[in-house]
Amino acid sequence: MNRCLYYTALMSLCVQMENVGEKVQAESSVSFGCEPDTQLVLYDPSKLLPMHRPKLRYEICNRTIEIEQEWAELGLSGVVWDAAPFLSYYLEKFPSIIEGKRVIELGAGTGLVGMVSNMLGAHEVAVTDMKTASAERNVRLNRHNLINDCIEVSHLEWGKDISHFNPPFDVILAADVIYVEEGFDLLLSTVSQLSDANTTILLSCAHRYDWVEKFLAQVAVENRFRSSIVSSQGKLSIYQLVKL
Repeated sequence: MNRCLYYTALMSLCVQMENVGEKVQAESSVSFGCEPDTQLVLYDPSKLLPMHRPKLRYEICNRTIEIEQEWAELGLSGVVWDAAPFLSYYLEKFPSIIEGKRVIELGAGTGLVGMVSNMLGAHEVAVTDMKTASAERNVRLNRHNLINDCIEVSHLEWGKDISHFNPPFDVILAADVIYVEEGFDLLLSTVSQLSDANTTILLSCAHRYDWVEKFLAQVAVENRFRSSIVSSQGKLSIYQLVKL
């Protein structure tokens, strides 16, 4: 995704963070539905939305994964969006998807899904995004949780040459990457280049407006992939694409 689309997405999404991941173990709880209070109050981390907390913790794969967030510094790529833990817990439930496989994560952000893939026994994990600072930081922070060193954080801009990643991959993972209609072509092109008919492609999505529905409609019209839903909870869904 190019920089223009990235910042368009940032402006569109910055007010839409949803806290729907039920298994998130954060440093403190969050309350919603409170009326604005104009009185002077002391700073209270428990009142922050998850995207503004400096750290989040997740219990996955019998490990505690700690994620450092940097919304102010890194924007979209510096925080955990709900579709990422949703996909991570799905993979934990079905580890055979990952075990022994070559895995690539697109739009990785903090790198949570890629790290979970490593912990589930992936043979190789490529954690990719246009901005990699957050993923690099969090992979270093959680190095003690990783079962091997076969994980690498790399710059990948959708629509650019990706031959150096040596496709096809066994598994392609992406969480909350469907949020700008102008980016659909670039995403589908990149997924197509990285996959073959045997690749497992899982897209974890948060349903905002009708972006996901428009994306799936485009998938159907272009007839490059067949899509099906494999998991759903509230506003979150995981779709599997199969290359035709």
